Amino acid sequence: MTDTTASRSGTETRQRGKLLQIRVTADELAEIERQAERAELTPASYARSVLLSAPAPRARRRPAVERQEVARLLGELGKVGSNLNQIAHRLHTGQAIGSNSLAAALDDVRAMRDACLAALGRKG
Repeated sequence: MTDTTASRSGTETRQRGKLLQIRVTADELAEIERQAERAELTPASYARSVLLSAPAPRARRRPAVERQEVARLLGELGKVGSNLNQIAHRLHTGQAIGSNSLAAALDDVRAMRDACLAALGRKG
């Protein structure tokens, strides 16, 4: 007799196979998502823990992310893209590239990296 459970994928061995759907307003969904994010859970895990009055699962799938940090990160990404586009354009037209342009692009990359780390709650 062979043990077939070892060869099954995670999807095949999941215990939760039933789906519960509810209708909510946009405001209700936003509130559920806010509370789930505060609890560092997905909305489904948060809803399950509230509906069943059960403790939250031990393994949390995603860290809470500060929306302001993510917005700042997107701004930094836009600046990096703009700087790199300008540098590439100058290279293609044979123009000289000043070290200030490269330094500014590198500064933008560093700022973006710092924003990512801050959004994840880590130090650089």
